[in-house]
Amino acid sequence: MKWLKERGTKKLILFGHSYGGNEIARYAANSNDEIIKGIVLLEPGTADHRMCSPAGYKIRYGKELNGILEQTDLLLAPGKGDVLKGNTNFIFCPQATANAASFVSNYRVSPERLLPNLMKGTKKPILFIAASEDNRMPDLNRLVKTFVDGDRTRLVVIVGTGHFFLELHSDDDIEETIQFFHEIEC
Repeated sequence: MKWLKERGTKKLILFGHSYGGNEIARYAANSNDEIIKGIVLLEPGTADHRMCSPAGYKIRYGKELNGILEQTDLLLAPGKGDVLKGNTNFIFCPQATANAASFVSNYRVSPERLLPNLMKGTKKPILFIAASEDNRMPDLNRLVKTFVDGDRTRLVVIVGTGHFFLELHSDDDIEETIQFFHEIEC
């Protein structure tokens, strides 16, 4: 923000997709900077996604998450969170390399990372854009509906697309975002 302000930025829309959407929501919930005029969350990560749960991890990778977390905790306790673990099934990446701190951060979700809790702390206008065929964040509509008031917070579902808004569907989310910009006078 400081860098943008130093260059004369007066109005800013924060935009994030998937896990980046959750990060943007977290930033917005903890910042009331006057240049932030609105937030666009394109299929934001909910942080309580089923694949972050022990049951979801078992379905995806065939391994018990709790046992892996216990092993990882042994590294965190003596301050070795930066130790890299290879051949680790991490998020949507099988056999990845991840450090212990990142692994625990992703799979031990604290309440302040949950999308509904982040929305309670956000005072700016928000546009949620969801995909009707998303198999990565299928619970987004359910989680967001309680916050949608049609005034400060709006939900748009793009029909016929998945999590990555491929092909012509990317035009749909761009059009919704541009309309949102005009609505909040950016």
